Amino acid sequence: MENNAGVSSSTPSQEPSAAEARRALEALAADRRELADRMATPTWYHPALAALVFILVAGYGFERLFLIALVLYSAGLVALVTAYRRITGVWSANLSRIGARRYVAAFAVVLIVCLGLSNAARSGAVPWWWALVAGVVSGLSTLWVGPRLDAAVRSALRESK
Repeated sequence: MENNAGVSSSTPSQEPSAAEARRALEALAADRRELADRMATPTWYHPALAALVFILVAGYGFERLFLIALVLYSAGLVALVTAYRRITGVWSANLSRIGARRYVAAFAVVLIVCLGLSNAARSGAVPWWWALVAGVVSGLSTLWVGPRLDAAVRSALRESK
């Protein structure tokens, strides 16, 4: 039986020396730091994402505009992710780190409340302009959470053992 290295698993493996293991771990730590530095988000990314979130949430409050808002949001999100990947060469969707989870949870609560408010405006339970308020709050929340979430993910990547 062979492994990915093409070495038979029946042959005894050679244990690396302590110095070799230390060098390998140091190289991995350097790679993690380099990757974290490459993941630096461009300055225009979060304002563009906030504008897209505004379009989605505010548009949800208007029955006739929602489909247009959804198409704009989706196309904008695809363009944003594509540009980010092209510029940085990487994409991270790993939000399992403790610091990142807290930001995602807080943002999810704000987004759900804002979508509910936008839905109330759509149904006529509150005036139409509440959908715009919900969009602004969602956009500003995106603008606030985004850089902090990025910093938490990069910090966790640098510090992972």
